[in-house]
Formats: sequence, structure tokens, C-alpha cells
Amino acid sequence: MTGSLPSRPSLSAFLLFLAVLPFSFALKFDLQAHPGHSGKYQRCIRNFVAKDQLVVVTATVGGSKGDGQVVNMLIKDTLDNEYGKPKDVVGETRMAFTSHGDSAFDVCFENILNARRWNPYPLYSAYLLSIPPEAVMNPVRHIELDIDIGADARDWSAIEAKEKLKPVETELRRIEEM
Repeated sequence: MTGSLPSRPSLSAFLLFLAVLPFSFALKFDLQAHPGHSGKYQRCIRNFVAKDQLVVVTATVGGSKGDGQVVNMLIKDTLDNEYGKPKDVVGETRMAFTSHGDSAFDVCFENILNARRWNPYPLYSAYLLSIPPEAVMNPVRHIELDIDIGADARDWSAIEAKEKLKPVETELRRIEEM
């Protein structure tokens, strides 16, 4: 018979691919610092979400507090609902919300130069601290953004532990909820 079902190794490889897929994609970019607040210097990422869907936004921002740069984040939808507005974000920040309606939502970032902490002699300081001059003259913050929606946003490892599921059972439940 030529139309047989897929063999077990190919099915398990497919399930493994589905399990690893959500963890392999994160948007990574550098955000240039600019003086003052201005919408033209914001970088926004848009995604669509259905009504009453769980959304988890995870942003990992490089740098450190007090380095003269302040990264602010804003999460809003096209229906004028604001879901979060963390200020001076450094490290990993996680925001979870449930959408109010079928709409697109934006995750926006701005990187502001803090004049009180910005060094007026950056090249001299870079020389003293052995920092490459281009890193001082062109201040940027590296950002990694991961957005999970619906079944992808749930904490499947916690569900697996609570319900004492095997990994394959957990993956099948996750696929079922998509």
C-alpha cells in the first residue's frame, strides 16, 4: 500500500519541531538614542489579536540604568486601549494582558538620552574606560522582543507539572488549543 500513515520517527520529529518553533523566534534590533520625547523616534511593532486572547509581551533590553539612556515602552491597541507603559526598562520585562477586542496592537519603544547623565566628553571617557569610541558617539540599546498570543502565551511547563502530564501529552494539548 503506497498511501500509508507517516512512520513514528517522522511524527516525533514533527512534534519536536512544533515544540521548538515558538522558542526560536524573537525580534532583535538596536534602538538609537535621541534627545527628548518625539513620536518620530519611536520604533513600533504591530501584531493582530482576537478578542479575549491572552497576550504576553517579553522585552529584553540591554544596557544598564544610569548609562545616560532611558528606554520607555508602550503597549496599546488601535481601539485606544493602553495595556502597559513601563519606564526606564532594562533587562527582561514581561507584560501580560487580555485583549479587549479584535484589533491590532502596537509595542512601541523609545530611547531617550538623559541630559543629566550624558557625558559631555564622551571620547575622553571612552579612552579612560577602554570603550570603543563608536559605542559612545552612537548610543544604542539592543532589544529582543517576543510576543506570545493565545495558546502560545500559556505557561505549559506549569500545566505539565500541575497535571502530571508527559511532554508529548502537553504538546498535544498545546496544539489542540491553537
